[in-house]
Amino acid sequence: MSRKNKVFLLILAVSLCYINTAWNGFLWDDDAYITNNEQIISLKNSPTFFIPSKIRPYRPLRLLTFSMEYAIFGLRPAIYHIDNVAIHIFNGGLVFWFLFLLVSQSSVRTPVTTTMQLAAAIAAFCLFETGARTTVLSSTAARRSLTISTAV
Repeated sequence: MSRKNKVFLLILAVSLCYINTAWNGFLWDDDAYITNNEQIISLKNSPTFFIPSKIRPYRPLRLLTFSMEYAIFGLRPAIYHIDNVAIHIFNGGLVFWFLFLLVSQSSVRTPVTTTMQLAAAIAAFCLFETGARTTVLSSTAARRSLTISTAV
């Protein structure tokens, strides 16, 4: 199977596994972070997202993406959930790409390639953070993973 087909299969598997979250509404603490959060109502507030505060946790990427989603789509929960799935697919792709670059210099192919695919699948599915696809608030985990994956 070609590398492109493996990446496509990863995207398809993650999409099929979590597409049902698109029909979920806002859950649990989503009201505090999205529906009742005055900070995300205007993109003009964006510069304040990058100023640490003792009152709220420092999560500028979360606030920025929520603000952009709010500006474009308003309070449509499906968009927020689909975005979370897309971020996890992107994270899995970053892990796959990083490991591909890492093993492309290696003389051992088959076991390393299988490990690379497994690591990318785990990163995309984030089995230990399933809540990241079921509630919007937990998308902080998705955005945190994106930040870490991109930094690596």
